[in-house]
Amino acid sequence: MLSVTEIATPTAAAEEILVRVHATTVNRTDCAIQQAKPFVMRVGTGRSIRHMTSLLAAGRFNPLIDRHFPLDDVRSAYAYVLTGQKLGNVILDIA
Repeated sequence: MLSVTEIATPTAAAEEILVRVHATTVNRTDCAIQQAKPFVMRVGTGRSIRHMTSLLAAGRFNPLIDRHFPLDDVRSAYAYVLTGQKLGNVILDIA
């Protein structure tokens, strides 16, 4: 069951960054987990994560966003991802 819970503001430790999230995405991996189907997951390397961090810091990180759905319409977001028509990230607006 999906739920939203308020938590205390976290503090970044040494060599960590704190990212404020205003939305999240729904992707095929999420759908596979939801349906208990096996899948292959790519995990970023330290090098790729450092590169993404530098792009974020420079304001040059431009993710491709396909559509937005409100959090209370998460079922429609999952259904859209499962159609295979998504060309970018599907965003769940939570704020």
